[in-house]
Amino acid sequence: MLGVGLAATQIGVAKRMIVIKPSGFNAETSDPAEHNKEYTVMINPQIELSGKKIEWTEACLSLPSTDGKVQRSETATVSYMDMTGETRRIVAEWPYAGGLQHEIDHLDGVLYIQRQIKKKSFSTLKRLRNIRRKEMIKQRRIRKEKSIY
Repeated sequence: MLGVGLAATQIGVAKRMIVIKPSGFNAETSDPAEHNKEYTVMINPQIELSGKKIEWTEACLSLPSTDGKVQRSETATVSYMDMTGETRRIVAEWPYAGGLQHEIDHLDGVLYIQRQIKKKSFSTLKRLRNIRRKEMIKQRRIRKEKSIY
């Protein structure tokens, strides 16, 4: 499910806005975006959670090449404004509800690792540091090889 949602804050835009692809969660697109009918744009989303907690594995474009188990509510009711300024409301069931919770968390500065138990979040961060370190070493080698020739 990598790359099926994005919050404006993830790309440095200080707006409460998300773009999400419901079909990435086996859900219908009830409010298709004008420029790409597969996506829904939600401005100022407000979320209410209900139902039991479900544990699943999440990944995030903000933490590349990592994933981790988190618990999310099985149902999410989201009120938001669409691109025309009209107020809308959807009731999303699992797993779409989980995707919405993940993206709306970004608007509040929360990453999925902050929803993990401490031991798991440390493990996820350690993996991310190792991946970044390996990438940095690889880039240094490439620069060094270029400077030799």
